[in-house]
Amino acid sequence: MYQIVDNFLSDIEAGAIEEYWTGPNAAWNFRSNLTFYNPDNSEQDNDHCFYGVMLWKMPHGKNNIQFDTVLPIIEKLKCKALVKIQANSYPRSNTLVKHGLHIDFPFHHKSCVYYVNTNNGYTILKDGTKIESIRNRALFFDGVEEHCSTTCTDKKIRVTLNFNHF
Repeated sequence: MYQIVDNFLSDIEAGAIEEYWTGPNAAWNFRSNLTFYNPDNSEQDNDHCFYGVMLWKMPHGKNNIQFDTVLPIIEKLKCKALVKIQANSYPRSNTLVKHGLHIDFPFHHKSCVYYVNTNNGYTILKDGTKIESIRNRALFFDGVEEHCSTTCTDKKIRVTLNFNHF
């Protein structure tokens, strides 16, 4: 079960988030592995990488000064407790690369993928449903459900913000 909400934030809030996370001021960290919880314990994503920023992770809390850039989303989610917030940047590839299925955590919780910029990449749910990357779109689902990401071929980067919470 999933839900898509377009125009999740005001245009001003969405524009500020897009400008920051697709611009020169975002401080990205190289990540050599895409997923942490592969249900079949495969190592199918060892050949893929991305750039990410851990903004919040339990039990440590706020991990990064860039955390404040996502406050409009946190406020709209009305979280009871945050588990993890991560920004993801997938560089453009010559062919669209589908990453391996994974779960966010091995327990039921709320997961939100916020799409920062419009591009031809997408999120794929286990049942094959494709959710297109459209600026200011939010995808909601149970983070224990398998899903995966892709790269894009039409923009320099594909940026998503992932929120795991209760």
